[in-house]
Amino acid sequence: MASNDDSRSTDNKASIALLRRVRAGDHVHFVHHVDVCDAVPEVLVADLEPVPGTGAEDDGYSRIWYFYHAKKYKNARGDTSGHRQRAVTGGGGTGWHSEIRRKDVQGSGGGTFCTFSYGRKTDPSARSIDRMGWCMVEYDFVAADKKQDEAAADSSNYVLCKVYRSPRAKGKSAPVSASSSKNASSKTNKKRKASAFIGRNLPIFPIYLFYPYVPIRKYLSFSYKFCLNLLKFKLNFI
Repeated sequence: MASNDDSRSTDNKASIALLRRVRAGDHVHFVHHVDVCDAVPEVLVADLEPVPGTGAEDDGYSRIWYFYHAKKYKNARGDTSGHRQRAVTGGGGTGWHSEIRRKDVQGSGGGTFCTFSYGRKTDPSARSIDRMGWCMVEYDFVAADKKQDEAAADSSNYVLCKVYRSPRAKGKSAPVSASSSKNASSKTNKKRKASAFIGRNLPIFPIYLFYPYVPIRKYLSFSYKFCLNLLKFKLNFI
């Protein structure tokens, strides 16, 4: 039985082989020519075909998507060097954050990979991030022959990215449907309106006049019905 490391190595080699095919011009129907930073992961993969056979055993949770796109850099000169641009469009400050440094894919003839987690930094100056349940592996390939690499400069600026849900996040949170979200919002609004009504209309001070020696905080902690009944009871003796 193969170990997890062996499985990952085989998977990485297969991904590098897939990158070679796509760079060579082959059309692969489950490889999407979309930048992974164009949208948050849930929106990005919503209508795209996953790798065939993935997610069949767990209602689609472990599905995998492949993306092929050009590298983007933060520099304004358009140079293909420097820090990469990994902020996600429409993500409200989220992005893809590196988990490990780029490593070689052994036996692939120049393939490399790097892992990322989707999330938001807990502090702008901190290295820790709030992970949001999505992972990515970025595959690149450096030709052994430098001349060959320079001749294929356009394609060598492209990477293959594998996006999938984090196995660790499974079961921690379930997707919220539009109807349940609407119901929850409606209940919250009703509670806020009720609280506002009680705050404006609850006759605390007339009650307090009968018992000035008791801290008013105790009356504020009473329920609305109890305070209202107590008020009616006292008014019957006036």
